[in-house]
Amino acid sequence: HRFVAGSHPKHAALASDGVSWAGFSGWQHPTLVAWGLKDPWLPLSLAQSFMAALKEGELAQLEEVGHYPQEDWHEKVSDRSFPFSVAQLKSWIGGFPVKGFPPTCDDRNV
Repeated sequence: HRFVAGSHPKHAALASDGVSWAGFSGWQHPTLVAWGLKDPWLPLSLAQSFMAALKEGELAQLEEVGHYPQEDWHEKVSDRSFPFSVAQLKSWIGGFPVKGFPPTCDDRNV
């Protein structure tokens, strides 16, 4: 499940009525939100409004993916989350002094 608003259809209505993301205004951590563009219950506008509240947010819009991105197309989620995670790790340690790191996408399954 996404960690925004919830997964019940009524939350889409709540969001359109002005859900406040103010609780996330102080969130200082890089955040990747994977959003299925074929979600039948929660519109993309909900994700976009959530992203506007984040200082370091990235929205991965996944085509042909529904409400459960990790189950619908786990490959698409991995394709977006792996590079995001490597970039965060790289910025955190200031570079990769170790030969062969970061791993390539092909190295993930090793």
